[in-house]
Amino acid sequence: MDLLSIHFFLGRIYRNKQDSSLVTMQLLLENYCHFLCVNNGVGRVIYESRELFENERLRDRYYHMKLMGSMYMNKIAAEKHLLGIDFISKEQNCAGLQIADFVPLGFARDQAGMPQCGNNIFSTLKYHRYDGNQNLKDRFGIKYMP
Repeated sequence: MDLLSIHFFLGRIYRNKQDSSLVTMQLLLENYCHFLCVNNGVGRVIYESRELFENERLRDRYYHMKLMGSMYMNKIAAEKHLLGIDFISKEQNCAGLQIADFVPLGFARDQAGMPQCGNNIFSTLKYHRYDGNQNLKDRFGIKYMP
């Protein structure tokens, strides 16, 4: 799930981009932390670098949520499983970031009733969304905000 892509679509819904960024970060971290807890893992959030000021705003939000927790992520789990957030420049050509661009795009096109472009991974991913190992696809994974 690409934070920037989710933020873009939430930005259309929320007039205050700061609110959509916070909601996006919260959803991402809650799902990621849950996944790490269930699998007894630890991990970092990797984000495509933007302007320095925007990177720092996202870093501040990340550490605020890690410190305070949220409705679905307590701070003890966040401290144990979330290691940090890194920003990678586009020039580094990170394969993980390139793949992450395609994941939310297919879901967004489907939700908007638009046809999928050529060969894509949406036809597979729509049946294999993260469900928290609880068959709760509406609670975990991709979110569609009204």
